[in-house]
Amino acid sequence: MKVMNIKRKRVMILFIEAAEKMLRESGLASVSIRKVASEVGYNSATLYNYFEDLEHLILFASVRYLREYVASLQKALTNDMSAYDKYRAIYRCFNAYAFKEPEIFHNMFFGKHSDLLGDVLRTYYQELFPQELQGLSPKMKQMLQLGTMYERDAIMMRELIAEGYLTDANAANAIETIIALHQYYLHEAMIAESRSDSKQSYLAELAPHFTEKFREKFLYIMEGSRGR
Repeated sequence: MKVMNIKRKRVMILFIEAAEKMLRESGLASVSIRKVASEVGYNSATLYNYFEDLEHLILFASVRYLREYVASLQKALTNDMSAYDKYRAIYRCFNAYAFKEPEIFHNMFFGKHSDLLGDVLRTYYQELFPQELQGLSPKMKQMLQLGTMYERDAIMMRELIAEGYLTDANAANAIETIIALHQYYLHEAMIAESRSDSKQSYLAELAPHFTEKFREKFLYIMEGSRGR
């Protein structure tokens, strides 16, 4: 990866933080090139010197939503945890935030531009905000910079196989089922939020519902996949 100069970093961070602000205040549909450029004091054409397009910028801004997840993950993981307990903790921490913002997380990991996420994450963590990975183990740092759910989960699957919890064949089936299930529930949550009377109503009633439904299915899949 080419080393980024200070000016490029500074301007990219300005755009990312402005886009994040709009996402948090009014949602994904509220973000436009004109609004973001105006917020940071540049003209609209300047954005294309730093990002491929608006969707590319939104991916960068969406990664900001992982900060709370990373912080909670640091507290949840301990050196003496089994691979199974670690895998459960990763999803527990992730879903505590993903189902609160299903549109953001679905777009980030399963949206039409999610194929760019790997490069976005590496630029974000290695060049722009390396401090956000401080305190994490090398393996967790590696996982957080992988662009697909499959790549991320594969790290834990290898640990589960090494500990004898899963066989190779069972791990392959489990990872595909868990990721498909996660995509399904995030999509359903996104639709439910759009139909909800208010954000507060969604957070109080529906986000916990989808979090629990995924947890139940996750445990069922893992128990059913357990190697003999």
